[in-house]
Amino acid sequence: AKDLTLDADGNYAEAKRYYKVVEVKGQENCIEYDETPYNITVTLKDNKLGKIVVIANPKEDTYNFKNTYKTKGDITFSGKKTLNNRTLKKDEFTFELYETDATFAVADTDKPLLTATNEENGDYAFDALTYTGEDDLSKDTDGPFIETKKYYRVIEKKGTDKSVTYSTVKYDITVTLKDDTNGKIETTRVIKKITDAYGAPISAEAQKA
Repeated sequence: AKDLTLDADGNYAEAKRYYKVVEVKGQENCIEYDETPYNITVTLKDNKLGKIVVIANPKEDTYNFKNTYKTKGDITFSGKKTLNNRTLKKDEFTFELYETDATFAVADTDKPLLTATNEENGDYAFDALTYTGEDDLSKDTDGPFIETKKYYRVIEKKGTDKSVTYSTVKYDITVTLKDDTNGKIETTRVIKKITDAYGAPISAEAQKA
């Protein structure tokens, strides 16, 4: 009974012990560690039958820690605009990026996810799309993130200059997102040119060429 002390009457007096349980923060940047501290008071009391009754507050088996795995990635879509028979002006053309479902359908009332305009040399680029595990990846029944697909369409917005013939080319993009289990979402893309400069559909065979 070295953990108990005797009172004036020679009986073991109730005693208390104090502890703290914490999770040690690791080195993995992709893990969100639980900073919850558990302050535990343990009361020791002799039952006078040869046993020390131990009562913990909070109770045993309640010191739970929850960690969260974080993963993210990004992708950028870009292209080049050409204009025949005249010098291209900066910001003369606007390009629209739509997020769609697997059919790539875009309604007239849909609003673009992003827009971009051309530089003097014709280059254009949309702002990067950022993906996170929580918002963009699906999970299997066991919890880990699984491969997920995203679908987009890129078009040139029809302008108002009647001296210019605006392109009706459509590009459909399938982006595959895959978690590398080390905090990074790897992205791969498949781009299909769906219509030519005159708006005519491009056959599946021509797309493969």
